[in-house]
Amino acid sequence: MVRPLRTEYAGALYHLTSRGNVRKSRDCAMAAAYMSWHYSMVAIGKHFGMGRSTVARTVKSRQENG
Repeated sequence: MVRPLRTEYAGALYHLTSRGNVRKSRDCAMAAAYMSWHYSMVAIGKHFGMGRSTVARTVKSRQENG
């Protein structure tokens, strides 16, 4: 099923997201922050706008994959 086109308004601002290379750098940043022992998973989650369990999965994945 195709997503419907967004209605556009003159002068409106739109937030665009992408999951390309930015996601890899975000994951690296989360893992580095946790591995530095300066930030808890809860603090990292609040900064990136996600839950502690998502941060835990991301950090674990980065540790396993190097």
